[in-house]
Amino acid sequence: MKWMLILILTLLCPCCLGAYFKFTNLECKSLDPKFVEFKECHLKLVRRNVVGMNFHLAVKTEKPIDKIEFNLCIFRKSNVYRLFMVNHTLDFCYYMKRPQQYPLFYIFHDSLMSATNANHTCPYQENDIYLRKMTLSEQAVRDLPLPNGEYKLTVSVGAFKFNVSFCVGNMKDQLILYSLALSILLLQDALPLEAKVFKINKMECRTLDPTFALFKTCKVVRKENGRAALYIHITVPNKGPIDDIILSLGIIKVLKNRHFQIVNETMDFCAFMRQRLQSGFMGFLVTPLLKVTNINNSCPLQQQDYIFNGFPIDETTLKEIPVPNGVYMLHVRTSVLKKWRTDVKVYTSRVDNYS
Repeated sequence: MKWMLILILTLLCPCCLGAYFKFTNLECKSLDPKFVEFKECHLKLVRRNVVGMNFHLAVKTEKPIDKIEFNLCIFRKSNVYRLFMVNHTLDFCYYMKRPQQYPLFYIFHDSLMSATNANHTCPYQENDIYLRKMTLSEQAVRDLPLPNGEYKLTVSVGAFKFNVSFCVGNMKDQLILYSLALSILLLQDALPLEAKVFKINKMECRTLDPTFALFKTCKVVRKENGRAALYIHITVPNKGPIDDIILSLGIIKVLKNRHFQIVNETMDFCAFMRQRLQSGFMGFLVTPLLKVTNINNSCPLQQQDYIFNGFPIDETTLKEIPVPNGVYMLHVRTSVLKKWRTDVKVYTSRVDNYS
């Protein structure tokens, strides 16, 4: 996939009450003049306190574009911008046929489609692509499942067959791969992120391969004022040593009429047990689980029973996960020997405190 477009948006606190936001800066640069060129790139006042984004992109190829890839990354600022949970890539041609299947991208759909001439399905034969007075509604940005803070959104757009997909870190390091760069700043009043807690609503455990593994225990033990503990016991009868384990984690924010998958990550569990410090966000969640389990050695695993004996959900656990109040589903699947074996869903609510 030959990358042709990057959008970089920086915003403060898109979900706090009483906030405001607006574009303050737009920079465009062609990194491959033989493929694409900017004819226009500027911000324009649409109405009081509302600024629209405008650009005119000249595509210098006569071949219809029928393979387009979008990559969306969200960075959160903590001294510097660091990748924050979201790193999603999609087939844009498929997306344009079924946009509502991608709720995170669909947040921006109406704003984008109403402002561009590239508002149809593939193939794209236009030599001139316009964006005119694009603004983001306050409600659209508030739907982003993010806590208070300052963020940068990067959107990379690729065309044709050059299969590269990653988030933009340092623009100067990516000049060979990209042909367009935009820098957009959105401002909002930011409120400090306060410590919050989780309340467990329910937990569901399911065996995907009963011949391989069975759940003997799957329960939530309720404690005072909404605190809880999770108990899981999985038995793997008559199996040899296990040295191939993949964990998949999804975190989904549940709203009335849509679901947002804000985390979709996998981790090589055996590699994690060998070198825990290089495991990133998944390791941050898995490490506390190891304190209440009999899985305390590196691969290969040889026991027949795997027990999580009362993982506490209280003020001391998971409070650092930076998500706003709301209802969430944590979805954990386990692959052993290259086949999905177990499926666990934990439904939880993020609240200010226990009461």
